[in-house]
Amino acid sequence: MFKLFKNRQAASRIVLAPTVGPSERRAAREFQRIVKRMGGVEIPVLEASDRLPTDGAGGSPGGHDEETGRVCIGWAPAELDVDLSESALGYDGYVIRCTGNTLVLAGRRPYSALYAVYRLFEEHLGCGFFEEGEQIPQRDTVSIGDLAENRRPRFKWRMYFANMQDAYSGMRWWTWDEFRPWVDYLVKKRFNILESGNIADCCGIGALAANRLGVPVQLTAWQAARIALLRRVFDYAREAGIRIRYRMQLHVGTPAVNPGFSPYADGRQLQEFVDGYEAKTGEEIRVAPLEWCGESEIVLDPRDPVTRRFTTAVVESYAEALGTDHLYSLWLPTEETWVEEDPDRAAELTRASVDGMIAAIRDGDPDAVLFSPRVCTDNP
Repeated sequence: MFKLFKNRQAASRIVLAPTVGPSERRAAREFQRIVKRMGGVEIPVLEASDRLPTDGAGGSPGGHDEETGRVCIGWAPAELDVDLSESALGYDGYVIRCTGNTLVLAGRRPYSALYAVYRLFEEHLGCGFFEEGEQIPQRDTVSIGDLAENRRPRFKWRMYFANMQDAYSGMRWWTWDEFRPWVDYLVKKRFNILESGNIADCCGIGALAANRLGVPVQLTAWQAARIALLRRVFDYAREAGIRIRYRMQLHVGTPAVNPGFSPYADGRQLQEFVDGYEAKTGEEIRVAPLEWCGESEIVLDPRDPVTRRFTTAVVESYAEALGTDHLYSLWLPTEETWVEEDPDRAAELTRASVDGMIAAIRDGDPDAVLFSPRVCTDNP
């Protein structure tokens, strides 16, 4: 029986491998945090190369005396013969192994250790992890029996579209203090893709793309601050294995609203790009007729070469401002309709919104992985 702590005194230590990275350290901090909430106990963290003083007794691997349990996070001692290969664990599976005085929480990828930590506490130690908070039982003593769990994900990509209908919520106004626990929840439930959607559409990436094409469009102060916050949020998510998928519809702008008012791309800034490009080059950018709820939206015609160059610049701007995981979703009208009487011409717009954009995205990111658009439309 492995003793984690006894009578509110630590009976084990966390041991990290010498090659430990940020994800495993985060898993160790989470293990410590939950144990402290559970029993008020601080579990020390050691590197595998550290040596604790012993009173003449032989030390076990990791520098522990034989009487002290070791929690190996992100690695497994060779003598346990734990298989962390892709053939055993798939894309990002994990292992929970408890035998004797050793508890292993590791996996195929560095962040898989986080999955193992949360699974242990949720499935074996009575904790509950919910979107609105945690349920951590209070214990004086915690012991763990023998365990040998190999968890291989059924799905390589596990995406949580949004925690709410983000178009009509205050999500675009969230602060770090609101984003952080939400990201933590996604990790606890082992999601590994976040659809940025309306969280990022409105933060001024289109303005950055316009500047790449030589048309100065100024970010608002709110947008600049938002980009800085989202970079922090997305990097925090990436550390835990969550990749960010960008929705490629910044050539579609909400009509007649100030930047930041709507969760969608800013129509006024998009119009500023159209006007500025024509003034700079003498070349007019075609605008496609699209209607939503009786209002006309500004949509750069996907058949126009300038629209495609703009889309490439959007991809490059996302990478520079918010980092990239090379994941993109294509756009097609859903609630909107092309204002085009000729069904063949409408179908032409639909085809260009897919085929033309695929080429434009790959011009900006040759490693792009593309997701099909949501198809719930009356358009041909």
